[in-house]
Order: sequence, then C-alpha cells, then structure tokens
Amino acid sequence: MKALSKVLPAVVALLTLAACGSGAGAGAGTGAGAVVGTEPIGTTTVGTFIPAYAVPPGTKTATVTTVGRLQPPPAKYRVHLTVFRSANGDIGCAIRGGVARCDIAERSWKPPARPASCPLAVPFGHGLEIGRSGTAHFVCAGDSVLNPGAARLPAEKTSLEGPFMCGGFMEEIVCQRLPQGTGFLISRKRYQIF
Repeated sequence: MKALSKVLPAVVALLTLAACGSGAGAGAGTGAGAVVGTEPIGTTTVGTFIPAYAVPPGTKTATVTTVGRLQPPPAKYRVHLTVFRSANGDIGCAIRGGVARCDIAERSWKPPARPASCPLAVPFGHGLEIGRSGTAHFVCAGDSVLNPGAARLPAEKTSLEGPFMCGGFMEEIVCQRLPQGTGFLISRKRYQIF
C-alpha cells in the first residue's frame, strides 16, 4: 500500500498532463503543461518542438517530458537568416520589423473565418505570424514572404533573430518567440498556434 501511495500521484499527474491536449491534426489547438511520451523527431506536441539538434544522429523519436521556457540551440546549430524557405521550398519566412512570419503556397487545411478587421479585398490565411507580444495569428496582407530566391533553411538548423527562433524539417516550420515559447507551426498538412 505504501508503494501505491507513491506511484498513484505520479500516474494521476501523467494522465492529467496527457489530457491537456496534443497538437496533432490540422488546426489542432494546444493545451498548457507537459506531455510524457515518444514523438517522431520534427513533430510538435503541446507547443514543444523536438529539434534535430536535441537528439543523437539517426534517432527517429525523442521522449518529451517537460514543457518550459525555451532556450536557443547550441551555437553550431544556429544560423542568422531574416528571409528563408523551408528545406523543401514550400514555405517562405521572414523575421523583420518585430514579427516572424511564414507563408505557404499550397495547403490541405483551411484557415478560420476571416475576421472583420481583415478587408475582403486583402488575402487572408495564407500564412501565420507572431509579434513581440500576444499570440500568433493568421496573416491578412496583400503581400507574401514566400520568396523563391531565398536561402533554404537546412533541416538541422535554427534561425535565431532577436526574440524569434524558427526551425524546421523538410515539410514544416516552427517559429517561436523567446523565452515564452509562444508561436506557430505551419506545413502543407497542418498548422498549429500555441
């Protein structure tokens, strides 16, 4: 009985944390807290990106145990790009003017309804952005940061500019504001705001 009293609180905590939600699926929302489990490298679970530099080469999964304030990657995995594309070229991003923004040419998901603040004459939902404060949101703009001439962000690298950190794999980009970790994930198959 003594052993059960030590194990039971841990099991309850794990179940509570797992119930906070996960970022899987198109447009999935996020919860707060931590997740304990194994996730494929390059996936995001409850706003935590598992970058390639965090695991040994050749590893296909990593165990996520805590979610907290994010730290920049080790220097050898950093680059300083203000305009770049995903490794496969489908997503274009820019970090400038106090905003990290990524646009995508083709997607299988639909953005939420156009807000009243976005004029009908202006495209909406072709990207996501995060500023120096607040949460990430969909882009309402007549321009695009998808630049076919921009450098590709190597899959194992993270661009760190000001308070913003963007990294990704072949098909998705995650941008976050440090140290809070507030940000977004964008890919052809899904998006996530956390």
